[in-house]
Amino acid sequence: MTSTLTTPRSAFRAHHTRPGQVSSQLFGALIDEWIGLNQSRSTLTELHRWANLEPLLAGYTQPADIVDAIDAAENTVKDAMLLALLRLAQAGHQLAGRILLQQMLPSIGKLTKTSPSQPTSDNRWAEDRRHIAVAEFWDLVSTLNLERHEHGIATTLHMRMVSRIFGRRSPHQTLPVGDADDVWTAATPHQPAQTEDTGPTLAEVLQWGVRTQIITTTDAELLTHIYIGDHTAVEAAARFDLTHAQARQRCSRATRRLAAAVAAARDQVA
Repeated sequence: MTSTLTTPRSAFRAHHTRPGQVSSQLFGALIDEWIGLNQSRSTLTELHRWANLEPLLAGYTQPADIVDAIDAAENTVKDAMLLALLRLAQAGHQLAGRILLQQMLPSIGKLTKTSPSQPTSDNRWAEDRRHIAVAEFWDLVSTLNLERHEHGIATTLHMRMVSRIFGRRSPHQTLPVGDADDVWTAATPHQPAQTEDTGPTLAEVLQWGVRTQIITTTDAELLTHIYIGDHTAVEAAARFDLTHAQARQRCSRATRRLAAAVAAARDQVA
């Protein structure tokens, strides 16, 4: 099996040629490492060894092929392939963990992204956060209980990373005071545009919403799956065992509740 993606959706899907300038030194190094792995003969040998251990991963000749196959798979196959990689990683196959990391890097990149309008010092902290996030992911891969995952492996990995990245926020960062990826502006389109230079990310707003019991954990997972995970409402409905109408209604209600709560919080600190 060979990779068929020609125009990568993400710099982390540029499997064979380094994309244009990558601002993060860490992400640039990881992309270079990934390109090298896909050109290595020893990598091919390792993939061949997996055929007997995890038959679902048999037939792939490059790590890139596995990543692309997972990207293109429907949910049950995607989860089965991720589980196979997790089993290999927890059994000591470091390459399997590295493939999992590459699979998740677009998500990790979004979770650690800093707005260009934010101060330079915060941009430096963003690079530190990327290092922390990658370390957290390696720890997650090695410690995740593979028998307990309520909403599938893909969603579980993402939500655990959201929790690890945003679960240790300082007390003075508990109220959102700026815009956040249209979570509330989409629900309240007639509100004046925000003029503040900094603000929380969408993931932070969702975490805040759960902590303050404005939305449920499932609501946050559903919104994360769509707005951060780049899945359609139809895909999200299938993931959470909902009808398309139920998924849209649940997203709409949760978004409206967040909109009202954020507006109120913004008024309190104005």
